[in-house]
Amino acid sequence: MDQTSKDSGRTQATLSDQLARARSASFVGRESELAAFKELLGPDPDFRFLFVIGERGVGKTTLLQAMQRVAEGREVQCHCLDARDLPGTPEAMEEVLDQYRPVNGRVLLLDTFEWMAAHERWFRESYLPCLPSDLRVVIAGCWRPEPAWFTDAGWSAMTRTAWLGDFSRAETAEYLSCHNVQPAVADEVHRFTGGHPLALALAASLLRQDPERALEFESMPEVVRGLVGLYLERVAVEWKRHALFAISLTSNLSESMLSAMLDVSDARELFDWLQQQVFVHRGPRGLRLHERIGEALRVELKWRNPDLHQTWVRRAGDYLARKMANENSEAAVQDYLFTIRDLPAIRQIFVVPQDTGLTLDVATEADSGALAEMIEQHEGAEARAWFHFWFERQPGELLVLRGEDRNPEGLVFYLDVTTPDRNDLTDPAVRALSGYLARYAPLRGDEKASLCRFVMAKKTYQSPSPAMTQLLSYNALRAFRKPDLAFQASVRREDGNARVQARYANVPPLEGCEFSCEGLDYFLMGHDWRVEPPAQWLRNVTERVLAWNTRVEDEAVSGVVLDYARFGEAIEEALKDYANGRTLGDNPVTGSCLVRSFCGTGREPAQVLMEVLVQAVGEMRQNPATRTAGRVLERTYIHPAPKQRLAAEALNLSYGTYRRRLRGACRLLVDRLWRREIESARVLRERE
Repeated sequence: MDQTSKDSGRTQATLSDQLARARSASFVGRESELAAFKELLGPDPDFRFLFVIGERGVGKTTLLQAMQRVAEGREVQCHCLDARDLPGTPEAMEEVLDQYRPVNGRVLLLDTFEWMAAHERWFRESYLPCLPSDLRVVIAGCWRPEPAWFTDAGWSAMTRTAWLGDFSRAETAEYLSCHNVQPAVADEVHRFTGGHPLALALAASLLRQDPERALEFESMPEVVRGLVGLYLERVAVEWKRHALFAISLTSNLSESMLSAMLDVSDARELFDWLQQQVFVHRGPRGLRLHERIGEALRVELKWRNPDLHQTWVRRAGDYLARKMANENSEAAVQDYLFTIRDLPAIRQIFVVPQDTGLTLDVATEADSGALAEMIEQHEGAEARAWFHFWFERQPGELLVLRGEDRNPEGLVFYLDVTTPDRNDLTDPAVRALSGYLARYAPLRGDEKASLCRFVMAKKTYQSPSPAMTQLLSYNALRAFRKPDLAFQASVRREDGNARVQARYANVPPLEGCEFSCEGLDYFLMGHDWRVEPPAQWLRNVTERVLAWNTRVEDEAVSGVVLDYARFGEAIEEALKDYANGRTLGDNPVTGSCLVRSFCGTGREPAQVLMEVLVQAVGEMRQNPATRTAGRVLERTYIHPAPKQRLAAEALNLSYGTYRRRLRGACRLLVDRLWRREIESARVLRERE
């Protein structure tokens, strides 16, 4: 102490004192944890060890500093050690720890315990039992303690655990106030950070410098680097880094999905490693990363390695498509949307949370009143009348979205419009779809058509929201669940968002399917699952949203659905063109399910159609029941005579008989190929 200080009678304040005061002034929350620490400081506490566990950046060290100030305020001697500063062997550790033995009322705060987790058993079974019984220890770290702390009757009786979580909205507002950030932005900051303390601290620092700064991860690279740095700094193994980036793309990661994304045969070791990370939560459907950490890692991956990001998104999409097909899993659709949620096209038209907290089930008569009111609120009294009309005729596929209180939060109502009767056609939506199907997408055999007549969330109608996302997820899943569903359409209110969604989902607006009701304009959007089966559709959607800047209008899947009459005409046209040496590229059958089911390995549709015709005629020639018809077709079209009269002579038939046989042979060939066309639609679905 210098002479000036002695003369003034005061001890000169140090920088350490100023830091402590600033930390104390800005400390918020953690009341229950501090209360547990104060109990530990009591004369005879019920426990002797307090675990403070939480992910990196959640504020463990800040809490220990606050505990140290509490102890000093009570004049309790308290030492704080960082496990990173301890030597690497138990013997050397013991020598250092002995200098700070928590005896005679002294308290030991041991931070960053994960650095000595390899010696956790030694610490518990060899070092601690030798200390006096009045010890008090706080152990903080981002690790999962060994089960023995909780399963052993002795240790569990002396141990209490505090799991640190994110700040609440109120705590976020208090923190911002302490750091001179306008409280008006508290809700937006909480949405952006999720209350994660490190993300909050970084965002507050940036907002002090620029209060108008946009709160998005892409526009705040400092926040991304701060969060990502915490979780990658100690992960030197490339495959473990890959596992972290992979889980950041998913809402629920299973071991099999991790294998698919990383393209490895066995991901057990990596999956087990992920489970051990304190920032990874184990849920009923797999592992889940802290949402804000996941967002930061996704942004980093897209910036660091965009090609790898797209590869993993594609693999995740393929995996989830198989899950939708095999398990009919509604959750798989939401998991898929979560995987692509950060892509610009998806962010524009969907709100995709990790979990909506809503459930979808079949509506009952007791729900009908509330659902009718919901429809009238958003679409008017005439729409309500149509709801009652259809609920009386087809109540089976009215589904209600329920909140935790079981009250309706949304609805989706599907109609079977395969064979509408005269009364059904009085509904303008059904009438428009029926006309479209007859003209552009005729149903064949046992094929079905479905119309989503009403879909809405109670609070937001058809605007992007978690509830609407869940309803549309189920809508997408129906094609996987119903193999006989050939065509699926939905009624949507005219707005820009619905049109954008229609284009990127390749569920385009249907020509001539617009109508008005009580001054509101609607349109129908639809998809033909015979032309683009569900799994193929999902892959194409992924490519479309990955390539945000491409012209969506040019990416439509090539395909056509013909009724029996038009199919037969096209087959006869193809036979004539083949006989005359003309190309078959413009024939409608080149876009049929029959031809597309055989396409691949670089073969053009026209070439496939040619091969199909030749093969079918050859099969007819080999079958005794159709041999004559096959010979007539072969001599007329496959190896044609110069004139039909010459073909008749070569077949030893009169010209009149030949003409009758040719007409019958064409009908047999068309029937044969038509059956294959219907079967091919099913094969395409099963193949995917």
